[in-house]
Amino acid sequence: MALVKGGRAMAWTVAVAVALSLAIVLTVAYFSGPSEPEGCADAPEGIRLNSAEHGECIGITDGGYIFTPAEGGDLGEADRAAAAEIAEVQKKLLEENRRVVKSGNYVKVALLSPLTVSKKIPSTMSLQQIRDTLQGTYTALVRANRSSVFSDPAAVQIQLLLANQGSQQEAGTRFVEGLTAVSEPDHPLVAVVGLGSSVENTEKVARDLAGRGVPMVSAVTSADTLTGIEGLWSVSPGNSQYAQALKEFLDRPDQRELKNGIIVHDRNEDPYTTTLRAAYETVLDSYVRYPSQDYAGSTAEQPLAPNAFRPVIDNLCAATGRQDDPLDVVFFAGRLADFEVFAQYLDERICRQDPLTVMVGATGFAGAEKYGDLLKGANVTVVYATSSDSQSWGAGEKGTPRHYTDFQKAFLSHGFDAADLRDGYAIAHHDALATAATAIGLAAIPRKQDTSARLPTPQDVKAQFSRLNLANVVRAASGELSFEPSGGRAAGRSIPLRQVGSNSQVPALPEGLTPYVVPAP
Repeated sequence: MALVKGGRAMAWTVAVAVALSLAIVLTVAYFSGPSEPEGCADAPEGIRLNSAEHGECIGITDGGYIFTPAEGGDLGEADRAAAAEIAEVQKKLLEENRRVVKSGNYVKVALLSPLTVSKKIPSTMSLQQIRDTLQGTYTALVRANRSSVFSDPAAVQIQLLLANQGSQQEAGTRFVEGLTAVSEPDHPLVAVVGLGSSVENTEKVARDLAGRGVPMVSAVTSADTLTGIEGLWSVSPGNSQYAQALKEFLDRPDQRELKNGIIVHDRNEDPYTTTLRAAYETVLDSYVRYPSQDYAGSTAEQPLAPNAFRPVIDNLCAATGRQDDPLDVVFFAGRLADFEVFAQYLDERICRQDPLTVMVGATGFAGAEKYGDLLKGANVTVVYATSSDSQSWGAGEKGTPRHYTDFQKAFLSHGFDAADLRDGYAIAHHDALATAATAIGLAAIPRKQDTSARLPTPQDVKAQFSRLNLANVVRAASGELSFEPSGGRAAGRSIPLRQVGSNSQVPALPEGLTPYVVPAP
């Protein structure tokens, strides 16, 4: 296999039959160069250190290189356990990739995501979320390659590459060049899935890939600024859709307790928080009765200020103490990383006797559940709109998506833990690859009709997204998903509401509450 860049070629041979016990690492000409023993001493050629500050090994692999070893380093117990599970799922992934490569009938898809956490600064994804991402993606890969749930595996199969762009998703144009260089005439790179979280560089990378004609399916990005990028489809709801799900709940005839709201938002230029605030202002304007309150959220360069929420809390208490139209709901537009401190301030507020509900729209806000006791003591209820609800869906409750049970069965069959579905990352990344696999299957010419037929190209696959509707909906875990031709958010998916904490005056979410379903445009 030869990879070409700038007129130079780098070639190496992968001896599958002879070296099945060896890790097969796919590298890119962009990454070639001197080894970096100070940062990635055990890494094969092509995996490099992103920076001394972050201390992460980044690059592209087919599963054979473990970016975060479970042994050594300074990982805590929980992170060490997650790293061991990451290594295990990568082993499974490598075996599946070897099988597919040996068949000769395959195209390539890359999972672009943070696959490491920084040793020194906050990361956009935790090791637990990385584990869940890989487990969900692997589940979709096996279903695509070994069943007809998304397409005909006899027509084409998928080799999945892991592209670690670093914990801050800082990889840019040069990384994208390396990523697209893995494409081969006989085995093209036909899609990129994942894309990490909604940070500023996500949009830059998406536009770069779109300009190169590579179709993308994002998994957990909800920033509305990503919604209109041509060639980018998303299985995650957008922030405007999260706000709409909250509004549907607030508008219920039997909901009379929550009437007077205020927005608390991170004032940093963060695509997720900025567009979530805008969605609150637009969709929930009839419930916003008080001036918005801002705070300087934590970033890679700057931790959360010790008193970031003190003035905000004082104003919340002033509003809850009003005789007329007292404040009863806070619309929070901030990252989960800042929410724990916010919850602690709420617990210490002088008006704690006044019940308060905090509402949020987020894909990965399930992490707030660990603050349940803190919130109860603070007399605070959190209601959040999210992309999935593995607890109620796993129990088959009202509103469970049609194909969720089949997904869950496949997920558990690989020895994965049902608890790893809670944060939604496994479900979202499964659905992202399921969407790409469905489009790939539609683009493939059945080999039984023409054994010499070429495999689909990125252009072929991109054209099929316009047909992912009606009879060709994606049978995803989160719903029967359909898409618009040029790009955008999935229609037909559920947006359930979940609750954390409780207080005596605001009732729990009604039993059997039907989740909001994103309508077709």
